[in-house]
Parts: sequence; structure tokens; C-alpha cells
Amino acid sequence: MKLRDMPKESTRRLSILCLDGNSIDLLDDTPEGKQVLSKKYEGLYILDVNQHSNLSEYGFIVADNYRLSKGTILVLSPYDSHVYAEIGNARDIFSIQKADYFFEFCQKVGASFIELSEIKVQLSEDMIKFMTDGNHPIGEVRAEFERKKKEQLSYELTRTMKLADSKPNLTAAKTLLINNNLMADSIFRQLYNMRSHELEENGSPIKEYEQKINLVKTHEQSLDFVLNINFPQFACSGGYSRACKEIYECESSIKVIF
Repeated sequence: MKLRDMPKESTRRLSILCLDGNSIDLLDDTPEGKQVLSKKYEGLYILDVNQHSNLSEYGFIVADNYRLSKGTILVLSPYDSHVYAEIGNARDIFSIQKADYFFEFCQKVGASFIELSEIKVQLSEDMIKFMTDGNHPIGEVRAEFERKKKEQLSYELTRTMKLADSKPNLTAAKTLLINNNLMADSIFRQLYNMRSHELEENGSPIKEYEQKINLVKTHEQSLDFVLNINFPQFACSGGYSRACKEIYECESSIKVIF
């Protein structure tokens, strides 16, 4: 089967399904496979791993240097159209990526102290019934999942930064928001607008800002897209099954001092 070239438009490569040549040919032999190939899922790109062992030739990055193999499903980052994550780890990676951008943004708007703490994880209500094996109460299973995920993410996300003689650059801060699809985020936008009012319009100085920030949402475009595809069993790895069950949102407390 002849595959299309890698699209430049990110909306036509929201997700990448990695298969070998034999598996690609099998797609035409199953109803699920034919659906995968249909125009309904034009945002799914199929990559032959026999011919392409990584995405670097396309100028793309796979987070955590994840090794591509048959059944790997990659999803596009909400914040960078050149970065992909393996679907089973995507929510964790997107959370860390957004936290990284938050610290970089705060530095650009002239913060002297930045803190991200008190990680909270909440499993989607729709997924709770899939988390139990029938031997334990649903509430117990949910609490255990959220506890473990909180511990895991807290290690990656909890951080502080102190900056000496931090000089604001609102042009650079706005460029970061635009280039990384963060202008629509209310926390980033509010901080930018307040600093812009203070520095460019002689508004009242901001001394301290505390709020909650959502690091990954229950619904993310690239994840929602691929999780609604009914893949043939031979075409997806365990990461896909885990991603279908572990749909959660993550938020954190933030503190910024200028």
C-alpha cells in the first residue's frame, strides 16, 4: 500500500500510527482497518517503521526519545507542532511541558520567584468504572490511582525558581504565548495582561500572584481524536489501552513574586 507523504499541516498529523509493512497491508482486510484508512480520520498519519525508525528526518521530536515500533501510537503536543508523545505517557508529558513553559514565561515577564506545588490529579468520571477489577470498591481504586499518579507527577512538576535582577521582556513573553498555543490559557493571558498594564500603561505594580493552573485537561484535541478511533487489535500496543483507561486532569498551585 502506498502511504501519503508526511503532511506539513499539524491538523493532518494529530496522531501517528507506527506499523510495519505487513501490518499496513492488513489494514485493508478488516472493517476497523478500512475505517482507519478512511477520510474520516484524515488527522491520523501512518508511518512505516521499516522505512523510518524515527521522526528526525521530518524535523519532529518524540518526547523521552521513545523508540518507535509496530503498534506505537504518537500524539501531537498541544504546545508544539513539532513534538510528539507516546500515547500511554502523553498526559504526563503534556503536564511537564506546560509547567516548563510556565516557568519560561514567568522569567520573560520579569518574575523574581516562581513556585509550582500541591499537585492534584482527578480521574475522569467516565473512566472510573474501567479502573476496577470487581474485587475492590470503585472509590478505593480511584483513590489509589490518583495517589500514585500524584506522587509520580509531583516528582516531575514540583519546583521553585529564584531569579536575580530579572528584566521583563513582554515582546518575548507574547511570542512564547503565540508560538506555543498558550494565549488562550487564562492564567498565562492574565499574567501577561497585568504585567503589560503595569509596565506599559503605568498601572499598579504586581507584587505577588497566586492561583491554580490546569496542566493537562480531561479533553486534549490530539488525544480525544485518536482515542475515538477503533483500531484493529494488531495495530496498537499496550500504551493505547492504558491511555483509554487513564483519562485524568492535573492541576497545581502556583505562586509568582515580582
